[in-house]
Amino acid sequence: MQHPEVTVLDVTAAPQAEEKGKGVNLGDAKLNETANELIARWRERAKKVFHLKWEGNKIPRGAVIEGTEIGWTQNGQVTGVGGEMIGMYDRLVEFGGASGNEQQMLVFVL
Repeated sequence: MQHPEVTVLDVTAAPQAEEKGKGVNLGDAKLNETANELIARWRERAKKVFHLKWEGNKIPRGAVIEGTEIGWTQNGQVTGVGGEMIGMYDRLVEFGGASGNEQQMLVFVL
């Protein structure tokens, strides 16, 4: 089975967005605002934070986070192909973009 090509970017070290213009820059002001709010909410609990972006199905199967391949995402939980929990997620974009198939999420490794 062919998996979508998923861009995985570690945004753990993104500056905190207390002042306007700081934080992650995902290329869209509204998306940046949402992402920065989510990162701020998870910052104390998450060891690492990753931004995933791809085209196609809602599940980023085949993407690798911290050496573990994603097998499933559901109800805010990211699970590896072997059934192990990788972390939690929040969607940023679901079936968006010009193609109507763009997906983006933040994955929080606890």
